[in-house]
Amino acid sequence: MFICIVFFLQLLLYSSIATKSQLTLDEFFDYTDFLSVSLSPNGEYLLIETLRPNWNSSTYEFSCWLYEINTKQKQLIVTNTGGSSRPKWSPSGNWIAFLQVDQTKMSTKNRYKHYQRSFENIEKNQQFIYLYSIESKKMFPVLVGNEMPSTLTWSNNDSSIYFITSKTRKTDDDQVEWKNIIDYRKSIDNYVSTINCLAFETENQISSLKISTIQDVP
Repeated sequence: MFICIVFFLQLLLYSSIATKSQLTLDEFFDYTDFLSVSLSPNGEYLLIETLRPNWNSSTYEFSCWLYEINTKQKQLIVTNTGGSSRPKWSPSGNWIAFLQVDQTKMSTKNRYKHYQRSFENIEKNQQFIYLYSIESKKMFPVLVGNEMPSTLTWSNNDSSIYFITSKTRKTDDDQVEWKNIIDYRKSIDNYVSTINCLAFETENQISSLKISTIQDVP
């Protein structure tokens, strides 16, 4: 009797293995990485950043999802193919700030020029910081100039955002190509970073945002 039971269980196990669908190569490579999870300061939301391959465009997609804990609903709020958007919660939890950098917009030629000419002489797109409103569920792009922000942080309330940009100082050699690696190394010392402030002149009003320069950092 015991042998019959064991035999029956083995048949059941083999049957379940045989009927289970095998993992295909497409399914294997179409994976999703969870890069970060952060809880909103008010404890009402989770912000989830994911990374997955996009085979149609030969890129990786960085996506940010907003999950409301009480309703158990999620919403896609940003997708970026250029890298992590580096989201930052505001202290109240009413806003999320993003640095959205899309490197796919830079052609191979422009990448080469980046190492051959002064950074000031390269044609640049306008740069933005993106603010997502939890209340209105809308994304607001805020123009911050032509220099790409590298990092940002909120003040101790929702009144302002501090961010850093970098550029080269103006010199007489701005129009001269870098001939070799020695010239390139010298140019590194010519970079300067700037601390900027993006402030709400009226509380939570996007239209009242004002940008000011705080200080240059050599």
